[in-house]
Amino acid sequence: MSDNKNKSYSQEPDFEGGTKEIKTHFFYYGRGMQQKCLTSSKKYLNFIGTKFGESVKQSIELDCLIVTEMVAPKVYKDEAEFNKETWNVKKDWESDRVDYRKIVRQINQDLSKSYSYLWQQCTTKLHTIIKRDDDFVAMAPGDVLVLYRVIQRICHGSTNHANCFMSAMESVYNFHLIKGDEYTDSSAYLESFEKRYEIIERVGISYASAEMRDLYIKELEEKRMMTHPSYKKMIDWRAAQAAIISNNTYDPQVIADGMDAINQKYKAYVFVKRAGYRYENFRIELQNSFEAGNDNFPDDIIEASRRLDTMLLKLKRRIQLHSFNNMAKLKVANIGKREAQRKKII
Repeated sequence: MSDNKNKSYSQEPDFEGGTKEIKTHFFYYGRGMQQKCLTSSKKYLNFIGTKFGESVKQSIELDCLIVTEMVAPKVYKDEAEFNKETWNVKKDWESDRVDYRKIVRQINQDLSKSYSYLWQQCTTKLHTIIKRDDDFVAMAPGDVLVLYRVIQRICHGSTNHANCFMSAMESVYNFHLIKGDEYTDSSAYLESFEKRYEIIERVGISYASAEMRDLYIKELEEKRMMTHPSYKKMIDWRAAQAAIISNNTYDPQVIADGMDAINQKYKAYVFVKRAGYRYENFRIELQNSFEAGNDNFPDDIIEASRRLDTMLLKLKRRIQLHSFNNMAKLKVANIGKREAQRKKII
């Protein structure tokens, strides 16, 4: 995607962040904020990783305390279990516990410093939106993990937050109308897609209904695809639901697995559908295969992303081979012309 297209699509403000090293990589609220958030997040995290280390970087990115410097000391159930250890093991454990606490203390201090670096990368308008967020209001002062999470949620969501119903509608709209063609590569598209899906999950949207499950079962049976991995999950889910109605015992995990399979499948369909025009042949092949009785559609977006990348790579190779063959033919034709001219001169 060209710079001109980026500029015309976005409403990126004239702003510089307060952190000099990454001043052009800021966060704002407005049209085009999703793409800017992706690039700015990577620059911010890399800056934090360089300044404070990998533990701080990963803690912010993964939204939990991560310690990469050492393995956490073993947690004993009680003093009796600890006393069973040898003298050397006890001494090593006590030393490790002291070291681990020092590392954790330093990480928390650096996380606190990281908060101001992130806050000053946000525009004033975004500050206003952030301050209205329930998680931000309830958080402990200076919690960069919460701030980063809130920024991701806002910037990958919608610009319309009039009320809960509008937010739900806009999040679904925003998710389904993502355009893969607007992203520089498939990894950026995948990352933004996942973040948008997180938004619709937050407002309670799920496509794993009993009605969808039964339709999927019927579809697989009509196509004689009972060996498909999802088929057993759907049947087990339906059986577990029947057990609930009849007050029999059931495994809640079976229902969770079935619902997850439906949601992951639906995500894969949207991901492939919105990936872009260059994947149109791939979509046609999947549809033709399904109509022939084979469900080759990806079961999740990781598989979908891998297969789209593979298809694109094959397409590039075909284009390169076609170009090479044309050049070879042209070379042979030029040799033939020169030979003919030489004979005329003779």
